[in-house]
This record gives sequence, structure tokens and C-alpha cells, in this order.
Amino acid sequence: MTKRFAVRRQRAKPADRAFTLIELLVVIAIIAILAAILFPVFAKLKERAKMANCISNQRQIFFGIAQYLDDNNERYPPPPIPMLNSDGTAWGFPVPQQRLLPYVKNKGIFYCPSTRTAGYNYIVSGVNIGTSYLYNWDAVSNPATITKPAEVWLLDEMWWDQVHSKGMTEYNSAGKRMRIRTQTMCDGHYNPWKQMSGW
Repeated sequence: MTKRFAVRRQRAKPADRAFTLIELLVVIAIIAILAAILFPVFAKLKERAKMANCISNQRQIFFGIAQYLDDNNERYPPPPIPMLNSDGTAWGFPVPQQRLLPYVKNKGIFYCPSTRTAGYNYIVSGVNIGTSYLYNWDAVSNPATITKPAEVWLLDEMWWDQVHSKGMTEYNSAGKRMRIRTQTMCDGHYNPWKQMSGW
């Protein structure tokens, strides 16, 4: 190989070079666009996982209630206290967690994973009710009136407008979770439903 040919081959070889500023900005813009597209998807998946966990919690509470029924002559457990309107009428009843704890043996299932809380405590009228689920005591206080169990809800999530209007210290963010609430019916199946925009 002649010296002249070796020099010509060396000149023909492309020189190594760094990214230009424009190329770097294009890469950053692509990454930003992908992040903007994917982050909301990940957030929705996270909330869907929380909803599945919430459904599982209600399912375990339902089985605890079923065992309580077997031990108590088919009578449902009474709630700890009514949650009252300003005129003294009851707007809801918390899950009777103290009576069900011997059956479920896990305090964590009484709290929805979407609940925003500093200690999983709700204070209503100065009483710690310790749950984020409502219990349909109006319907189950007299089991003989339940002729269609699949159409009567047993457990429900506390929802944000009730919580704010009743001045509770912590609240459930089921409304934040794509505005989907989950209910467990008296026959054991769950019923997710979309909240209206004004709720």
C-alpha cells in the first residue's frame, strides 16, 4: 500500500463528532412528549389498582358479615353510631368494624386505599369511626324486607361531597379516582358506578 493511498483512506473515514444542540433539543422534546402521554396512563393504572384493592376490601368485609350472620341468628351487626345531618337525621352509618374485626382480623381492610388520611381516622360528632365505608343499616336492620338482595347495596364508599358537607376531618378520594365508586350488594357482587359531575 502506497503512502498516498493510505492518506486518501484516512481522509475518507468519517470523523467522530458529538451531538449538535438542535439534535439534543429534539431528543429532549421527544422524551417530554412521551412522558406527557404516558404519565396520565400510569396514573390511571395506579387508580385502577386502588379500585381493585377497594373491591377486595369490601369483599372481605362482606364475608366477615356473612360469618357474623351465621353466629347471630341471621341478624346483621348494628353500626357503631349514626352520622347525623344538622337537623339530627341520619345520613349514613359506618361499617361496624369493632364487631367484624374478630372475623376479618385485619383493620386495614376498613380503609379504601384511595383515602387521604394521616392515620385512617374519621371523626364524626367527636367519635372516631375508623372506616372509609358506609353500611346500609337502613336496609339490613330488618333482613325480612330484603326481597331482592342483588338490588340492595350493603357497603359503599364514603364520597367527597358528603364528607365535606358533614365536616369530617379526613375524606375518601373515590371522586378523584376517575369519579368511580364501588358498592357491594347484599348478595355479594360488587357494583362500580360513575358519579355525576356535580357530586
